[in-house]
Amino acid sequence: MTMHNSNIVYFAGAEGAPQLGFDLRDYPDLSLQEFKSPLGRMDAATTALAREHGVLLFRAQGNTERDAQAVAAIRRSLGPEAIILALTDASTSLAEARMLNEAGVNEVLPDTIGTEALVAQIYRHSGQNTAAAAPAAKPAAQGKIITVAPARGGVGATTLAMNLANSLLDRRGFRTRKARNKVVIVDLDLQFGTVASGLDVDPRDGFYAMASDGTLPDDTFLAQSLIDLPSGLSVFSAPSRMIPLDAIRPEQITSLLTALRAHYDYVVVDLPRTLVGWVSAVLSDTDKLLLVTDSSVPSVRQARRLLDLYEEDNLALPVEIVVSGESKPMLPGANHKEAARLLGRPLAHWLPHDPKAARNAIDRGMPLEEAARGSALRKKISAIAAAMHAEFENKSANKDKR
Repeated sequence: MTMHNSNIVYFAGAEGAPQLGFDLRDYPDLSLQEFKSPLGRMDAATTALAREHGVLLFRAQGNTERDAQAVAAIRRSLGPEAIILALTDASTSLAEARMLNEAGVNEVLPDTIGTEALVAQIYRHSGQNTAAAAPAAKPAAQGKIITVAPARGGVGATTLAMNLANSLLDRRGFRTRKARNKVVIVDLDLQFGTVASGLDVDPRDGFYAMASDGTLPDDTFLAQSLIDLPSGLSVFSAPSRMIPLDAIRPEQITSLLTALRAHYDYVVVDLPRTLVGWVSAVLSDTDKLLLVTDSSVPSVRQARRLLDLYEEDNLALPVEIVVSGESKPMLPGANHKEAARLLGRPLAHWLPHDPKAARNAIDRGMPLEEAARGSALRKKISAIAAAMHAEFENKSANKDKR
């Protein structure tokens, strides 16, 4: 499609709707013309205007069926080359977004999207060379992926994952504690995941949509699927409905993690104990794996079996062993030495037995930092988070020096 100098026409909806507010001064081949009327009231004149401009942008009005009917009529009038983009708020469901797509919308975007992201979508759908037409893009952020895996059920891996993610926020301040890092936790226990309930939020069905529609997650999908907590932590929850573990494809997991690490400093993955094909996709992107076990013989043996499977396709996988239910002894016992020998690596972290604090936090639907700040378990998990952050910062600094 040939791009026009004044090529974006925006229908804001009802009178008093907010201005779009995008700054297009750095894009000389783009400009914006705004109208207060909703999309459904387009007459012949506005249809001609949309045809002339080439890019039609509208704000969804809350009645998705009516918007979809209007889009279908416009698509028939404008033909396949017109670019139709929809802006929706956080309440729009995945089913409503699909309805708009099926009616003819090229892309459903969150109304919080920034100028650069919107322009990138316009260029992508118009076939323009984004790098040549737009200002130089900043390199995509590469957040660190920390995967938490249990050697057996009941060792507290999910408790570690949730509280590690919360600690990695590194919230500071006296009255208003502001997060210094952007962190998201992904609950990949698709059948029995408890991260959402542990943080007292209603789960969203992003994984269900991925399984039923074969969706490859992108920024739009994330905006509709993520849950943002007041603390700053984001959650990609297990679905509210059970799905077969193998209903998700490895390339979908790769797309999800790639999209998340572009926006977050840390992506904490809560891995299920069950082995499934896409686990290898997680491990291949993992910057640090925390394997949680206790020091009992059956648990250590199971941890060894998992390590063998995990490392089969990921020989360089960085693994640290977390011993749950024990404080670090002054002198390691014979069982601890044998466990380290069998696992082929030291017992790096120890989580003290603190069931009262853990239970209190789970029952209240909040992290240990809020429910039991003085607990030994909370302090130890915070220390693990601080050590990991320092390790990644040092590696980044050394890389920059080279």
